[in-house]
Amino acid sequence: MLSGAGVCVIAAVVLLPAYASRMETEYRRDCLRSENADRLAELAALEKLERDLRNGDEVLIQRHAESTLGLRPDSAIVDEYDLSETVSPPPLVRFRRQERPDNPSGVLIRMGQRLKNPATRRGLSLLAVAMLVAAMFLFQAPQGESYRRY
Repeated sequence: MLSGAGVCVIAAVVLLPAYASRMETEYRRDCLRSENADRLAELAALEKLERDLRNGDEVLIQRHAESTLGLRPDSAIVDEYDLSETVSPPPLVRFRRQERPDNPSGVLIRMGQRLKNPATRRGLSLLAVAMLVAAMFLFQAPQGESYRRY
């Protein structure tokens, strides 16, 4: 029983920090993938905007001039009472953002983060070795002639 606990502690000291690092790396990889997908979607939307501007879409050109330069056509009607609030036109480029992954969490992750500290690892390793040595001496088979097997 004591030796089993010692082996479990050694396994935890060795495996849990690596597991926590792996989960953190996978989380960062998934975040980068979603950011990359967002940038690709934005690039596709900007390419569509450029293509439509080159084709001479009048409404799009008017919206672009209004949003970037603040220019309005002479025929535009502006409400006098609504000048206190600056109302900007809707954005020209719209794309759907990817969902970000959840941060890794759980008991094993927290334990792995704590075991990354060298002092904690050293202390638990010494405890596990002490448990294994104690198990060897406390539960060894009796020696001598008085011991008989049946």
